[in-house]
Amino acid sequence: MRKLSRSTGRILALTAKIRVLQEKAQKIVELRNAVDAAEQKSETVRSEIGGEQFKRFCLLDANDLQQKAEYLLKAAEQASRERQPILTRLFWFGVRTPVWQRFVMSEKMFGRLLNL
Repeated sequence: MRKLSRSTGRILALTAKIRVLQEKAQKIVELRNAVDAAEQKSETVRSEIGGEQFKRFCLLDANDLQQKAEYLLKAAEQASRERQPILTRLFWFGVRTPVWQRFVMSEKMFGRLLNL
């Protein structure tokens, strides 16, 4: 009787290990599918912008790119007269040149970052 309960215990332990391994294998398959999908998307981008540009883009620091894109968006919003407070809109003729220059500077900085 004792041998039978030991065998049953071993079988249960092995069954549990098999389940864990099957779950890990399923997770690996899911991760591989996600990688495949990301590679397909990157190939679409590579074909659209070209191989050399794609390589340069991959070398960019994503945080720096995000920060500069946000700065460019903010500069574009500030360069819009319609988005200004009423007093700024009234005196737009005196404010627009430095605001526009700031936008152009940020646009050039962003363009250099992307090597465009």
